Amino acid sequence: MVSLSEDLELLADPLRVRLLALLEGEELTVGELGRVLSLPQPTVSRHLKSLLQGEWLVRRTVGTAAFLRMTGLDATRTDLWRIVRADRAL
Repeated sequence: MVSLSEDLELLADPLRVRLLALLEGEELTVGELGRVLSLPQPTVSRHLKSLLQGEWLVRRTVGTAAFLRMTGLDATRTDLWRIVRADRAL
């Protein structure tokens, strides 16, 4: 289980928040995320790895493709995500 302080550290990075916002309603690959955000794949992969380790994302593999999406959130994380997502700076 990840602590609240670890969650806050993960969500302090604007790129990770943008990735979560994209993956909240869609299942996307690293390449698709890189194209949408106009970022190199290694940059996107590095941030996705942190979100996967923090258990904010789940991965589904189909052949050689890996699809990512936001995981179901518990009540505390749901409240935290609502606060972060409501920030108009995104």
